[in-house]
Amino acid sequence: MHPSDLLRDLIQGRGSTHQLSSYIALIAGLRRSLDDWIPPDRLDSWTRIAARLGLTVIPDCLFCDLAGAPYTGVVPTTRATAEPWRSGASSGSRGMVHVFVSSSRERAEEALAAGWYSLVVHGRPITKPLVDHGRLGMAFGYPECCVKFFMSRNDWPRWNTLAESFKASRQTLWECNCLTKHTPCMMIYHMPCSFDCSATTAYSRSLFEVIRSVSEGYAERVRDSSIGTFLTVNEVVTYRLVSAQLSDVDASISYRRAFYLGSYHENDNLGRLLSRGDRILIQSGTVFVYRGRDLVGTSDARCDLGSMDVPLLLRFA
Repeated sequence: MHPSDLLRDLIQGRGSTHQLSSYIALIAGLRRSLDDWIPPDRLDSWTRIAARLGLTVIPDCLFCDLAGAPYTGVVPTTRATAEPWRSGASSGSRGMVHVFVSSSRERAEEALAAGWYSLVVHGRPITKPLVDHGRLGMAFGYPECCVKFFMSRNDWPRWNTLAESFKASRQTLWECNCLTKHTPCMMIYHMPCSFDCSATTAYSRSLFEVIRSVSEGYAERVRDSSIGTFLTVNEVVTYRLVSAQLSDVDASISYRRAFYLGSYHENDNLGRLLSRGDRILIQSGTVFVYRGRDLVGTSDARCDLGSMDVPLLLRFA
């Protein structure tokens, strides 16, 4: 296969532009496995395309969106009904099929065994044990230091994992920028133990060279998208600030535009404020948004919606 055909097959086969770098890493042997969400009517054709790429696809189950589901304390992100996936059930099926993908069936099954979600059955919560989070991280091929960090700090009501990563960092390297993971130009998917993690940096640099061999243009877009100034509140609420400049007077940040990069876009009050402003200042967990000298509005950090909000301004270089 010509390298330029790889991106086309990954996008058209899956019906998605997300996780392109993860798939390239998997094919290059830099990752052990990954999970993905495939439309039911594309699963059969994607499985065949993946086989041509040397990949094995194992379906997990069919997830259907549970719109408006309340926070239970067990499942802060993926809120869906689940049912077993049955081969040939794609016609008329709703939702998305959760799959595990690897270069071997053994590795895909290893990830499948640990890749389940905490769930609620007949009103009873069943919490995923901590050891399975560790097993899944290692099955995906994430750096061991980052897996251990995730196990100790990814408790949404108690910790903000990104803030903990920042506290452990001496510098913020673009190779360790995980804030773009829900965009087509993501570099890494896992949250690093620090934004200068040596293992993550080595992985990203190796992957970047592979991406360049596939598409020079796409590689440059990945790098450019990872460099710059970002405002993040929690793992699913992140913005890229275009033409950001730090003020020497009051430590505020001026910007031209703000792009939402998160995985959810419901009740995006902060995003609406950012679109009306051109300067922000963070004080005591509150984001103050200005246009010129006029205050447009404020957005307070919260901890009562299933996640610990910590507004952070991160500049990756």
